[in-house]
Amino acid sequence: MKIPEFAKRASAEINRIPLWAAFLFYQILILIRIAVEMGEAVPAIFVMQLAWFDCVLMFFVINFKYLLKLKNKDLPVLALGGFLTYIPMVYSVAMDHKWRLNFIEPVSFNQVVSDMLTLLAVHEYNWPMFPELLLLLIGSFVMALILSGRIVRSLLAAFLSVYMSFFCLGFSWMAVNPEHPSFSHWRSALSDSTAYTLVYISFFAILALMAFWREVIAFIKQNDTKSRALLFSLCAVSTIFMWIFLFVIKKDPFVIDYILLFIPAVSFSLTFFCAVKKNWKMMFLPFWIVIQHILLLF
Repeated sequence: MKIPEFAKRASAEINRIPLWAAFLFYQILILIRIAVEMGEAVPAIFVMQLAWFDCVLMFFVINFKYLLKLKNKDLPVLALGGFLTYIPMVYSVAMDHKWRLNFIEPVSFNQVVSDMLTLLAVHEYNWPMFPELLLLLIGSFVMALILSGRIVRSLLAAFLSVYMSFFCLGFSWMAVNPEHPSFSHWRSALSDSTAYTLVYISFFAILALMAFWREVIAFIKQNDTKSRALLFSLCAVSTIFMWIFLFVIKKDPFVIDYILLFIPAVSFSLTFFCAVKKNWKMMFLPFWIVIQHILLLF
């Protein structure tokens, strides 16, 4: 399909921005969005929301990168999606609706399918999300088409990006607080906000690894055997240290608590290792994950 020349040029200009800079720009947009929405809130809630939006971004990175066969230099334009997150707030003000978005409790298969197919247009309290989701679906298709020129693949990439992120992140599939409406509940020795935040940071880390697994494997392979052994040793020692720390400060930690501390331990180790190797590009995402965990301490 022939793409208008101005659209190609605009996309090319945006994609001249380094991927790390585009990611930071997305973070700024999301942080402002969260601050406007929530006002005063504990740092853990801010970090949880930020990690949630980062997970959404990674779904788009994964689908655009692998379905459309794009390179990393073609992905900075996805950061523009951060602007769409302001739409529900504007829509709520325009419709004189009290802002009260929340995760959806999945009570039945039909309800989940209905909410997804209607993009929440008729949902009891999340209906201000409809224009954002609709524009996200249309906009991601247009952007995919500009980047790839393939109609079918663009439709598939847009559909999967929107609906995979919607299904995984829009519904309350599990909760720590037994009084919180959810599909299932699990127990943690950590506070509710800390446990939720660690879940979303961990999910973001997993999605980021899926998005850039080739780069991670190449980075590990380019190091000699001793360096790789050092990296794995750092991960093991950091994980054990985190587990001992958890055991000391919490009387009865659960298995899930130990699992949730694995990602920060590995992220710290990888950040330190990349810094020693002076590989700043590879260091960026694990360092960002470390920062998110540090913010949890406040």
